Amino acid sequence: VRYQPLLDVASGRIAGFEALVRWTHPERGPISPAAFVALAEETSLIVPVGRYVLQKSCETLARFREIHDDFYISVNVSARQSASMDFVELVQTEMARHRLDPRHLRLEITESVTLDYRQVSALIG
Repeated sequence: VRYQPLLDVASGRIAGFEALVRWTHPERGPISPAAFVALAEETSLIVPVGRYVLQKSCETLARFREIHDDFYISVNVSARQSASMDFVELVQTEMARHRLDPRHLRLEITESVTLDYRQVSALIG
């Protein structure tokens, strides 16, 4: 997971980070996210990959927030991951484990997907 800084245009300061999944093959070197994310979607590996990215992002955010209390992190979530049975529980567990305030984690659904009201309510508490 790599973290791209997100700037507050008004202040010119870093406001947060976007978590980006990256893969470096031992022989081929860096693999385009377009190539391996599509394959992960097709094979359903996107759910464990997404779980890993969310866990690492929350862990990293907790460390970043030691530097600046207002930092947030934005994590892309696939529609398949958001629909998995334990997604809400995973988010809640990671937030509690790292003592994160919900306003410091932004989840971006990567495909067009409709969440019903109960799912949204569960995510935001």
